[in-house]
Amino acid sequence: MKEKHKKQKRAAATLFERFHGERPEAGQLRMTATTEPEVILSVGKLTGVMYKANGQDYIHEFHKTDQPDLFVSSDGQQIYVVAGRYVFTDRGFID
Repeated sequence: MKEKHKKQKRAAATLFERFHGERPEAGQLRMTATTEPEVILSVGKLTGVMYKANGQDYIHEFHKTDQPDLFVSSDGQQIYVVAGRYVFTDRGFID
């Protein structure tokens, strides 16, 4: 594993533990890569996200000026969140 990826894995594990309150198990941290560019299509602005973690439901509504763009793959099976002004922290999404 490249040094860059080792640092990313440590950072991801730390953020996971701070958010979830426990160490990640197998499969909860993943490497991702795209091998070729892909054409994606714009759906619109992502106004918020709903997710379940730590046995709780979370809803985050992005401020209008911080909303990322929402795209999907040409086959409609993969979501892409592009740009926007937000970060994910131990408290969840912040914008």
